[in-house]
Amino acid sequence: MSEQRSDSAASAALMAVCFEAAEEGIAIHDDGVIVDANPALARLFGYPPDELPGKHSRELTTPETFENLKQNFGAGYPDHVEGTGRRRDGTNFPIHVFNKEVRYQGRDLHAAVVRDTSELQRALEARDESEDRFKRLFAGAQDAVFLLALDGTFLGANAAAAQLIGYDEHEIVGRSFAELNLISPDQQQQVVESLGQGLASIEATPGSFNMRRPDGEQVEVEVSSHALVYNNQTVLLGIVRDITERRRAEERQAQLEEQLHQSQKMEAIGRLAGGIAHDFNNFLGAILGLCELQLLDLPEDDPARGDLEQIMKAGDRAAGLTRQLLAFGRRQVLRPEIININATIRDLEKMLRRLLGEDVELETQLEPALGTVEVDPSQLQQVIVNLAVNARDAMLRGGRLVIKTQNVEAAEGSEDESIPLTLGEYVMVTVTDTGHGIAEEHREQIFEPFFTTKPVGRGTGLGLSTVYGIVKQSGGEIGLDSEVDRGTTFRVYLPRISRAASSPGIEVSPEAWPRGDETVLVVEDELMVRRIITRVLERQGYQVREAPNGEEALRLVDELGPEQIQLLLTDVVMPKLGGVELAERLLELEPALRVLFMSGHRDSMVFEHAGVDPERNYLAKPFSPGVLAHKVREVLDA
Repeated sequence: MSEQRSDSAASAALMAVCFEAAEEGIAIHDDGVIVDANPALARLFGYPPDELPGKHSRELTTPETFENLKQNFGAGYPDHVEGTGRRRDGTNFPIHVFNKEVRYQGRDLHAAVVRDTSELQRALEARDESEDRFKRLFAGAQDAVFLLALDGTFLGANAAAAQLIGYDEHEIVGRSFAELNLISPDQQQQVVESLGQGLASIEATPGSFNMRRPDGEQVEVEVSSHALVYNNQTVLLGIVRDITERRRAEERQAQLEEQLHQSQKMEAIGRLAGGIAHDFNNFLGAILGLCELQLLDLPEDDPARGDLEQIMKAGDRAAGLTRQLLAFGRRQVLRPEIININATIRDLEKMLRRLLGEDVELETQLEPALGTVEVDPSQLQQVIVNLAVNARDAMLRGGRLVIKTQNVEAAEGSEDESIPLTLGEYVMVTVTDTGHGIAEEHREQIFEPFFTTKPVGRGTGLGLSTVYGIVKQSGGEIGLDSEVDRGTTFRVYLPRISRAASSPGIEVSPEAWPRGDETVLVVEDELMVRRIITRVLERQGYQVREAPNGEEALRLVDELGPEQIQLLLTDVVMPKLGGVELAERLLELEPALRVLFMSGHRDSMVFEHAGVDPERNYLAKPFSPGVLAHKVREVLDA
């Protein structure tokens, strides 16, 4: 019996220690009246410990909480009560009360454990605010945002996501990628692996996939995913962005870079071609000049005349090649002439047949009474050749190419309303092929620089844009008709004029050449060319002084006096001092000096800077002795 009393006393002592040391407030009460309270309860409610015994629960709670407690008085307190406590100073705070029946000091009473839940409430409010903010961001994000369970099931999707994948929001939740058939089977494993990486990493894990919409459209998307806790469960947050346009922009950028590289390459080739043509023209000038001078001195029945004439014809053909090189390098002077386009097409016909190949049939339909136009013949040739090459490339398995000319008149209500023709008369050239045609979406871009529908390496995108530029610069218009698999027709309109076509020829009669007695300073770094020019001019009565470059020319003028020179005939490109700078310095010394430039090619920027009129003060190499004599006299008499 004494042992039982001893154990009971020990237990009571232990309970007393726990009661006093507990961090949470404990009240022993009898139907709401406090019998005893520990120090923690006194601190919680702001009372001295000796003031709490005898107080009723109504004094420590708000009326609403007390009513909740009072309903249970006499019927046994509920185990848990959430409510609001009231401190001694009148402030309120949230509490959680845990009640339990106990035997205390020989009486059946209740023990109430009271906990301040302020921190918990703040945490819950912060959580609710965070979730509310998350929901607002989730709903309002412009990027598509998904919530997925770890098995790939959609738990949520915002409006942008629904719009991206083409489903309503209620059709997405509860279904997986596989069920919605969004990802092709060969990429589904990649998606699963990417989602798994997002689960294992605290940072977003990116990946890109091709996604299929319900209407069959394919879009490329970029997905970033990472794990988070939402509604007390671990989920994956996926942010999906449509990068289809970005990829297209990147492809366009790469294409533009390739086009720039191609353009730079073509520019370099053009410079090379111009340089070769310049040097070649010097040699041709010497060959043609010597031949023509020999023809002047030979009797009509001399057997050597035939050989010399053949040499001159070959030289003329070579000069035509150099003009093509100069046009390719954009260093050709635009020299419009009055021509009949039929003659141009006939001259090109043999070359076009070789160019098109045996599997393409070439037919020409030329109007006999075709009017004349004023264009640069070499530029017109380039237009026709480019259109023919374009047609050949459209007929990979062979076909038929028709080049047709006719006189047309643009009037109100004209058939060709797609081309803004000014009212008037035109010569129309049509180039029609039986190739694969041009798709409608490409027709508006067909003349844009660098645009091409040909595979990489097959076209530069410059051919048709060059054609367009030449036609527009010549005062004309160009249009096309095309149907896929039915062929294409390009129509070139050039203004018709009433004057007859010119008939250029080589003039070999010295009696027709003008003469003079002025002093001409010839500055040319190529010895052969300089000697022939000197020989021709001296033959016509001029006094000639020679110099191989600009510096030597300045020394010679200083010796003679600038007033002794009436004409400066100078090459443009020379070592040490070029022709344009030489002319500027001599004109400062003698403003009355006449200047005539000569060159195998022309840099328009140089001439514009020097104020040179290429029609009046320029002689294109190679030139014949007769042309030289006429041009020198023309400049001196101007």
